[in-house]
Amino acid sequence: MNTAIPTDIDATLALLGQGNYIADRSLATTLYLALKMGRPLFLEGEA
Repeated sequence: MNTAIPTDIDATLALLGQGNYIADRSLATTLYLALKMGRPLFLEGEA
């Protein structure tokens, strides 16, 4: 599946929702910026 990078944060939220992900605006912002900058995203913490 090849999906274009979302055009803004709201589009990122919508794309996550289509995949049945529950995400808040801060996560969508982080993902949007990582995709736009072409940088990896490192997450750590309790599962």
